[in-house]
Amino acid sequence: MRKAIVLFAAVLLASTPCKLDGQVRLGIFGGANRTDLSGDAPSGASFLSSSGFAAGIVGEFAIARDIWLSFQPMYVQKGSDIEYGFADSEQPDTLGLALNYITLPVLFKFVSGNGKTYASGGLDLGYLVSSTLSLEDESRDVKDAFNEFDLSADIAFGVMFPVGRPKITLEARYTQSILNLAKQDQNPKPDALPTRFRSSGFQLFAGLLYPLGGRDPQREAQSDLERAVGTVVQALEYKRPMLGGHAFMPNNLIRDTFIKTFVRNSIGIGQAVDVEIPLVEIGGDTILGLQGDIMYATLAFEYQQAIRPWLAARGEFNVLGRLGTNVGSLLASGLTAATGFDVGWLIRLFHSEKTQLTGTLNLASDNFTAVNIARFVEDVIDGRPASLVRTTPAVRGGGGIRFAWGVSPFFGVTALAEAGYGESVDRSATDEWQASTGATVDFDFLAISSVPIGVLLAGKYDRLPESGEDTENDIFGGVVRIAYNGRSDFIIGLDIGFSRADSKALDQTLNLGSVGLNLRYYF
Repeated sequence: MRKAIVLFAAVLLASTPCKLDGQVRLGIFGGANRTDLSGDAPSGASFLSSSGFAAGIVGEFAIARDIWLSFQPMYVQKGSDIEYGFADSEQPDTLGLALNYITLPVLFKFVSGNGKTYASGGLDLGYLVSSTLSLEDESRDVKDAFNEFDLSADIAFGVMFPVGRPKITLEARYTQSILNLAKQDQNPKPDALPTRFRSSGFQLFAGLLYPLGGRDPQREAQSDLERAVGTVVQALEYKRPMLGGHAFMPNNLIRDTFIKTFVRNSIGIGQAVDVEIPLVEIGGDTILGLQGDIMYATLAFEYQQAIRPWLAARGEFNVLGRLGTNVGSLLASGLTAATGFDVGWLIRLFHSEKTQLTGTLNLASDNFTAVNIARFVEDVIDGRPASLVRTTPAVRGGGGIRFAWGVSPFFGVTALAEAGYGESVDRSATDEWQASTGATVDFDFLAISSVPIGVLLAGKYDRLPESGEDTENDIFGGVVRIAYNGRSDFIIGLDIGFSRADSKALDQTLNLGSVGLNLRYYF
């Protein structure tokens, strides 16, 4: 905990500007907070989201043109409902867990060229004021069960409306706790609060900002002219990423290097066929499935916003499902569903006519839900606590570098190397490092002919991937994409993929084939 506070203080001191040029804004804000707790829920219980109130004051200092350092001390109500399920004839009990914090978000705010939209991100240090656990009209103080300090990562998007000199702001913010909220030095009891969980949630704020100091008409006129010119240039430029005359083809396996604004939607299905099913024993009886298939389905939605020519913010939501298609594979591997939310930043480090190097920072929060029928029946027969459905959350943060090279108008090359650190999905393991490397080569036939077709080949290696506790060690994957690229702002592609992964439950290497449809629109 002390290390986290020292880190927060170091970031705060390092980010304090030495020269503010008299550009200061003060204001107030308030709104609603929707919180979820993710972690190891008590036995037989589940977390439900809850709503609260948040309000505070804000002070902002300009550190560069359209870049502000924002301090936002506020009071925020967090928490969750904890639902305990019973037999079908009884109503479940719901406990209310309230966590009230005084927090200090320190955010970098990047204002767009038109001065009306912005994105911000940074760290949020919180101090726990009070915590109560309630059931109907009864409540008790449980503050001693929690750490006093919490550290969160925030990312936000907002709009500003001038009303004279002041500005009205509307903002949507996502916040993800990085530290464990529960104290680790307790001896957990069967009915106690869990010993590992974090908070996350969305916040909606409305506020008022008032600038201090006099106006500078010459600077304002120059700024308005620069923004107008920038808008015209942006409207005329080629929307898709381009280097050295080559229009790059994006893909989902090797993430983008480029600072662009786009929205992406993808859907896919996959299958591992003729999987050898191991012996499954339940209550002394052996069930043998000679062969079976495992089906996969994926869905993803991503939005990226270019804030400055060298900076972009992004967010992604994805869903993955896995299911055995016959009795043997269903009993052996069960059913798995994974949902995740990933936010991050792209920072351009180097740019030339043909090459570009970009740095990345990201924070991912995933929830893995597993239905294991064989394990459930075995636990019931053996008299152990049985749970058919088990949900395991995991939070990871990381970053890396991405590279692009426009070799010629006909083809280009991209590559990435990224790493992250965080929770293991396997609760018997400690926190762990994850690493990914990969590369692509793509060919634009429209550059040498009138055929609006592009072809891409991609390969990737993941070490300890974020894909659930059944996956062991490494995943090797590849994609062949065939896409229509006749427009500068839109791409639709058909992906044919393959991957190899070791399954703990099946005790063998799975060869997975997949097909997916991807659409991407550039603004």
